Amino acid sequence: LTDVEIDPVAFKIGPNSRPVRSFNSELTQIAEEIERGVVRILDLASSREVVRFGENVPTSTPLDRILFSPDGRLVAARYNDGKVRVWDVSSGTSRYEVRGAAIPKAPWYAPNFEFSADCKLFGSASYEGGATVYNTDSGIMVQEISEPELVRCLAFSPDAKVIALAAYGKPEVAFYSVENGSLLQRIPLNSVAYSLAWSADGREIAI
Repeated sequence: LTDVEIDPVAFKIGPNSRPVRSFNSELTQIAEEIERGVVRILDLASSREVVRFGENVPTSTPLDRILFSPDGRLVAARYNDGKVRVWDVSSGTSRYEVRGAAIPKAPWYAPNFEFSADCKLFGSASYEGGATVYNTDSGIMVQEISEPELVRCLAFSPDAKVIALAAYGKPEVAFYSVENGSLLQRIPLNSVAYSLAWSADGREIAI
């Protein structure tokens, strides 16, 4: 890592060259997979390890995506088989695991699990298609979004009332109500979407 303002080399991250890493929103910590299924969190100011987790989880698959919650309290990590486990950063303990969707190709470019901006909800693509919305702290299902296709990317609106989904091989974005799971709108695209990002006011979405 390099500080772009003063340009010293702060410290080296690795050893894994795959892009399975995530910064927290304040850019004070980075989470990365250091061996199969094991995540460590480093403090960027001191380059010291804050916590490590995943060592006692029986798995034969590596991770393909890591994500901090917006408030930095939690880290979600997806295994190659599609399972997503949510960890508590302060204690290094596992909160819960959900059965997500295994990604057939280039999984690190498939952001199909996300936290809402207020950190109250956690959404993940479902292994049978569509997506499921959970309570972030408890892992209890809040809403199931029915879509026949495997979801490649999803994103909550800033107020967490709407969830946008884009499926593999389907050039469109679908918008669903989080409250009742109903379809609100479909917007056709010229090509498939690889990621989704709402504007801060919720009036626009970048695809």
